[in-house]
Amino acid sequence: MTQGAQRGGEPTLPDFDRAHCAAVVTSALQLAGGSELVTGSLGALPGAIVNRRRSGLLGGASLKVQLDEWRYEPEPTGRLAVAHVVGGVVVAENVMRPPEAGAHVAMVLSRQLNEHGPRMLPDILALLEGLAVAAG
Repeated sequence: MTQGAQRGGEPTLPDFDRAHCAAVVTSALQLAGGSELVTGSLGALPGAIVNRRRSGLLGGASLKVQLDEWRYEPEPTGRLAVAHVVGGVVVAENVMRPPEAGAHVAMVLSRQLNEHGPRMLPDILALLEGLAVAAG
């Protein structure tokens, strides 16, 4: 598959629909444990930087996943923390509700396709399929 013409930085790969992507991620984030599910799924993408560490004496493992300059971390509240990381420094961080986080993840995945081309598409489609199955 070849990458088509691009408009305004948006990929024109026929199998990627940013609105559908946002809807699937939003549905997954609304599940109990959804922020962990989404973060773990993003960590399986090629090029993702995954940081796992134990937090606290009795706390569970903390998972952070970075795709290019965006880092995702599940919050205890079930929401998703999104940080903009430039040169290893967090310049902005926001805890997002599922609809906002779903749209943000879709934007980042769209950028991944722009930067890495169609070779990334099967991985992203598999991620979305897995999240869709989990969300029912």
